Amino acid sequence: MEKSIYENLLAYISGLNRALALFFVLAKEEPQTFTPESFVRFGEHLHVKLRELIFNDEEKNFLEKGLKELLGVYLTLYGKYLYM
Repeated sequence: MEKSIYENLLAYISGLNRALALFFVLAKEEPQTFTPESFVRFGEHLHVKLRELIFNDEEKNFLEKGLKELLGVYLTLYGKYLYM
């Protein structure tokens, strides 16, 4: 059974939020290991993995720009409180 695009978006957002929250907690404990550069790399890698796992090819093409923008919003929010 194929899931709706809304369920897939919810899965993407949930996965993104949980993984970035975990990174946030770990980075608070060891800030010298978890640099802003590693945070961005982690977010980009996470985006690729979640996109590949959750969305079909048609959805990937349709949503790519929006998902990247959403990733940017989450990275900005978490990064603001983590590194500033």
